[in-house]
Amino acid sequence: MNPEVSTPPADVRTSSGSIYDLGYQRYTGPRLGRAYAARSLYAHGLAAAFGIGRSTRSKVIPMGLFVIALVPAVIELGIAALAGGILQPVRLDNYYSLVGTVMLLFCAAVAPELVGRDQRNHVLSLYFSRALDRRDYALAKFGALLTAMLLIALVPEFVLYLGSALVGADPIAYLRAHLDQPGPILASGLVTSLEVATVALAIAALTPRRAYATGGIVAAWFIADGLGTLVASVGDVAWTRYGVLLSPSLVSDGAIRWFFGTGGDEILLRADLPGWWYLVAALVYSGAAGIVILRRYSRIPA
Repeated sequence: MNPEVSTPPADVRTSSGSIYDLGYQRYTGPRLGRAYAARSLYAHGLAAAFGIGRSTRSKVIPMGLFVIALVPAVIELGIAALAGGILQPVRLDNYYSLVGTVMLLFCAAVAPELVGRDQRNHVLSLYFSRALDRRDYALAKFGALLTAMLLIALVPEFVLYLGSALVGADPIAYLRAHLDQPGPILASGLVTSLEVATVALAIAALTPRRAYATGGIVAAWFIADGLGTLVASVGDVAWTRYGVLLSPSLVSDGAIRWFFGTGGDEILLRADLPGWWYLVAALVYSGAAGIVILRRYSRIPA
C-alpha cells in the first residue's frame, strides 16, 4: 500500500525568489562635480548656523546672540542722538571687547552643530563617497562658520559706523572725516572671526557630543585668557609682558587696537608690544587650529 503524498496548503510560501524589473537606468544627466558639492555643503552649513530650514527652537540661540551683539551699537546710537556725540562709551575700536563673549558663545553653540551632527549620525561615509573629499568637507564647514562669524562681527560695527553718521548734524561730513574707518573695521572683523572660528571648529571636530564640544570651546578659551592675563600681570620680570600672547582675547584686542591706531587697556599698555605681533599671534592661533581640523578629518573614521 503506497503512502499518501500530502501536498502543502496553498498559502504556504516557498523560499524561491522573484526578479522585478523596476526600470533602473544609468544616470546620463550633468555631473556638477566637486566644486558644486563643496558649495552646496557650505550653503547648507551657513543656513544651519542660524537655524534656517530647521525648527524654531534651533533658531533661538544663534538669532538671540546675533541680536545681543547688536545691542551695544543701538545703545550707543541712542546716547549719541541724545547727547550729541559728547559721550562715546561704545566705539569702533572697543566694540569687540564688549561683545567678545557673545561671539564666543555663538561659535560654541554653532560649531558643534555644524560638525558634530554628521559624526553622531554616521553620515561622513556618504559625504566622502561622493565628489567631496575630506579636505573639501573641512573647508566647507569652516567657510560656513567663518561667514556666520563675520556677519555677527561686521553687521553691528557697520550699524554703529553708519548710524553715527546719520545721527550727526552733517552725515556727509562725518563720512568724509571717517573714510579711513571701513578698512580697520573689515580687518578687525576678519581677524577676530578667523581666530575664534578656527579654534572653536578644531575643538568641536574632536567629539561628536555637542555638550562636550561646547563646554570644551568655552573652557579652553577662558583658561587660555586667564593664563595669559595672569602671566602678563604677575611681577615686573621682562618676559612676563609676552604673556599677553597666550591670551586669544588679548591677542585679538591688540590687533584691533593696532588696526585703529588707538591705545589698549592696562595690560596691553604694560606689555608695550609692537602691534603687528598681535596680528602674527592671531594668525598663528588660526593656522595651528586649521592644521588640527585638516588632520582630524584626514584620519576620522568614516
